[in-house]
Amino acid sequence: MLSFTKVSVPFTAFRCLSLIRNSFVGTMAASVVKKFLGTIFLLFACVLVILSLLVIKTLLSSPHKQEFAKCDPSDKDFIKLDEKRIQTLSQAISIKTVSYQQGILSFGALKEIHQLIFKAYPILHTSPLVHLETVNNYSLLYYVKGSDEALKPYMLAAHLDVVPAENLEDWDVPPFAGVIDDKYIWGRGAIDDKHSVFGILEALEFLLKRGEHPVRSFYVALGHDEEVMGTQGAREIGKLLISRGVKLQYILDEGMTIFDHCIPGVDEAFAVLVNGYIVLVYCGEEATDR
Repeated sequence: MLSFTKVSVPFTAFRCLSLIRNSFVGTMAASVVKKFLGTIFLLFACVLVILSLLVIKTLLSSPHKQEFAKCDPSDKDFIKLDEKRIQTLSQAISIKTVSYQQGILSFGALKEIHQLIFKAYPILHTSPLVHLETVNNYSLLYYVKGSDEALKPYMLAAHLDVVPAENLEDWDVPPFAGVIDDKYIWGRGAIDDKHSVFGILEALEFLLKRGEHPVRSFYVALGHDEEVMGTQGAREIGKLLISRGVKLQYILDEGMTIFDHCIPGVDEAFAVLVNGYIVLVYCGEEATDR
């Protein structure tokens, strides 16, 4: 018995110590887990509250809608679509400024479309308000000086290049013929994006010819490799402006046409505006107003 007692006492003490230690460790582990779960729950509750507030704010607030008067031929700012303007865009479409892949571009065609632009818009290229520089040999960057230089400038952006024209048998007209019929000008680049390029330039020529002087300065950036990520054109323009400390009020880049009953199940007209990596979709009356 004495021997058993001498052995069992240390053993019992060891067991008690082990039980106390395990209980303590178990209590600590449970406490840590409890705190962790509490933190997760708190974060989830915060996210839920923020999302709820955003949903409520969205439902209660009405979108800002700016009214624009419909274009009318009697307006002083109305640009009539005369034969010269039609032929200029048609000729631009016929120039094969194709971007095949990064680094493989139609460099000769890009120089050719430069010459067309210089010839078609003489007032733009001789105005003391306008400064033009060529970026990375093929992109064009215009700066139009405003009367109030304290205002941040904005930028209008478009691109000179087009994607290749494949599956020629599927085309109703040759893609680079610049075909003109009684309603449209047909060809590769007609709506991506030479219409933007020449629309901007036509407006500039029109306003400068009339002696207009903008209040806010602005840039017109015409990239040459947008269809293959714009690493040689748009990126270089951006780097140039950053190096000069230029900060823009906004950038207006290319968009798409207004789609009306083009997609099954979508009854409202909608427009898609693209700016960099941001895609904005306007539906219904708001699309047609814009």
